[in-house]
Amino acid sequence: MKNSVLKLEAARAAGYDKAITFEFSHFMSPQSSYLQAGHLYNRYREYINTLL
Repeated sequence: MKNSVLKLEAARAAGYDKAITFEFSHFMSPQSSYLQAGHLYNRYREYINTLL
């Protein structure tokens, strides 16, 4: 929860006033039973790699 608050505060400081949140373990795990979760995880990794 603390990390979520920090992220929302950083987003607010950057000028964002809306956020979409989800539970990592269900929707961002490559081992999830939801196929879409694996795709979301892959897109997230691709995005992170563009930042490095």
